[in-house]
Amino acid sequence: MTRNLEGEFDTLKDDFTKVRSDITALKDSVQGYATETVRAKFNDGKQRFDQLTESARYKSRAQLEDLAAEIEDRPLTSILVAFGAGVILGRLFYR
Repeated sequence: MTRNLEGEFDTLKDDFTKVRSDITALKDSVQGYATETVRAKFNDGKQRFDQLTESARYKSRAQLEDLAAEIEDRPLTSILVAFGAGVILGRLFYR
């Protein structure tokens, strides 16, 4: 009976060792998958951010070129608008 109990205890001990090993392997697998998923999402976000930045750069450059062309086409109007804006801002900040 003692030998049978010792054998069952050894079997139980081996089973626990196998379960522990399986849990460790599962943890490593899940951790690897999570790391890959996070890395992929980060790269997607970075790529989208880069696209938006480039688009904003292009649009702002185009607007500056349009403004420069407008100033060249109507220099007197541009000077008067800038003067008027300066007067208005000066009055707002003076108070």
